[in-house]
Amino acid sequence: MHIASLFPHLKPLYLDRVLVVDGRVHVEVRRRTLRAGCPRCRRRTHRVHSTYSRHLADLPMAGQPVVLHWRVRRFRCANRRCSRRTFAEQSPALVARYARRTEPLREALEQVGLALGGRPGQRLGARLGLLATRDTLLQLVRALPEPAVPAPRVVGVDEFALRRGRVYGTVLVDVERQRPIDLLDDRSADQFATWLAQRAAPEVICRDRGGCYAEGASRGAPDAVQVADRWHLLHNLTEAVERVAVQHAGCWREDPLVVASTTTPESVRQPPTTAPAAGRLAERHRERHTQIQTLVARGMTITAIARTLHLDRKTVRTFARAGSVDALGGTGRRGTSPLLAPFVAYLNRRWQEGCEDGKQLFAEVRLQGYRGSHCTLGRALTALRRGAPPRPSTQPITARAVAGLILRRPEALDVTETALLERHFARCEDASTTARLARAFATLVRERRGAAALRTWLDEVGASGLTALDSFAKGLRRYEAAVAAGLTLPWSSGVVEGHNTRIKLIKRQMYGRANFDVLRRRVLLAS
Repeated sequence: MHIASLFPHLKPLYLDRVLVVDGRVHVEVRRRTLRAGCPRCRRRTHRVHSTYSRHLADLPMAGQPVVLHWRVRRFRCANRRCSRRTFAEQSPALVARYARRTEPLREALEQVGLALGGRPGQRLGARLGLLATRDTLLQLVRALPEPAVPAPRVVGVDEFALRRGRVYGTVLVDVERQRPIDLLDDRSADQFATWLAQRAAPEVICRDRGGCYAEGASRGAPDAVQVADRWHLLHNLTEAVERVAVQHAGCWREDPLVVASTTTPESVRQPPTTAPAAGRLAERHRERHTQIQTLVARGMTITAIARTLHLDRKTVRTFARAGSVDALGGTGRRGTSPLLAPFVAYLNRRWQEGCEDGKQLFAEVRLQGYRGSHCTLGRALTALRRGAPPRPSTQPITARAVAGLILRRPEALDVTETALLERHFARCEDASTTARLARAFATLVRERRGAAALRTWLDEVGASGLTALDSFAKGLRRYEAAVAAGLTLPWSSGVVEGHNTRIKLIKRQMYGRANFDVLRRRVLLAS
């Protein structure tokens, strides 16, 4: 029987017998070619010296591991002048010399190791019939040839953490093909400059706004156009606007709209829900409150108590500040979502008028600017049906929220948010100027208006006298050419950030037990 009918990848061999023993498929095979060529003198001969058996692991069949028992013939060399007296027949397409597994199985295990690593690959392989230990999978990955590093036209570069806060590496990506091309075990300017000097210099280098990569690109590829990433520009702008909001916090914290949106009307205000009086949860609350209060009385800090009891610091702080268990408040029902808070009074009024149709109420608050989901509104209506009107959120507006409102597109703001900003701008001239300049720069970035518009904006910031924005503008002037290129060319580091996230996933799969060489091969060869 020809073996190709059962095992297509074993065409050079013929099947003698198939046995199933202890959950493994044992296949006895042999070759029927009459001649074989000497590996040294290349002369073919038919004279058989002896035979022996090779036992090879092969690809599984129907989920069962397969063992090939190959009866190998040893031939006599017919060339008397050849120093090789005998030689064994080989099948390079099937198995390498001295190997214990076939080439198709080796390639399958390599792909499993590249995709999953050691332990996860071992678990999946056991279910598929690909038997190999985690160390074997990692050894196969390490034995793969060094990946070729091309010389792309557009290179994206960014850092990634090998050990967060301690050790960092560098990922380089071909932005045009959107594929990683190399990983470096450092993030220094010297290593990046050396990498660029060892190959054809790229035409464009996409990077973040400053740092070692700017210096390395200038030294390693001085003729390349450096492009500052637009996302980082907007991120740094957001931080500058947030600093302005912190400096002028007194202008918006007492805004009437904020107070009205975070306070329950007197007509629907309910007494605070107390902790459950009985049950396992109540008993655990009382024990934890007593325990934390005892440790506080001994003079222990919040951090020390959290470390001793294995609790979060916020949880410890809540129990430490509560004079009694009843003061902890309810544990089951939270306040209304901030998205729904401005419409609580309207919902209560419409409910008292007799409107209990959720779809109709959802449509009405949508027209008034509600941007939440139907489920959020449904939870509030469920509370009304149970006789407990929804409680608006009591979280005050933060500086980050103000910065988010300023930088959001004006057409994306609802009526409530627009009114909040208008009153804020009316009370604070610096906030109004900040919003105008920040929105103008965001428009420059989104529409890529180029270097001329950037210089005009920098001059306006210099004349505004705003310290936070002026500091941001000074950083832009330092790398003005790269920023101008980012506001002109279509390239960005977005694809680099995507591969950075993929590296984090691969690192977590490896549990930190494999070295940098395995990580590099998995990132470059499995993409």
